[in-house]
Amino acid sequence: MIDDLIKRWENKENTDEGWLQLEKDMIQFLHEDHPLEEKRKLSPLGILESTVVVCDGIKRRKGLIK
Repeated sequence: MIDDLIKRWENKENTDEGWLQLEKDMIQFLHEDHPLEEKRKLSPLGILESTVVVCDGIKRRKGLIK
């Protein structure tokens, strides 16, 4: 599953909806029972951090947050 998340993060053609779903899926992954070394690829300071930044920009542009 972690490999799927990483591949989706590396996809240069992600849509806004794709990014937002990826963020949700990453957060869900962290709440599930997975090996710590896999979770560390996402957080802290992993690819989840950059995903959150991208998604924050999308949400602000769409007026979902101010």
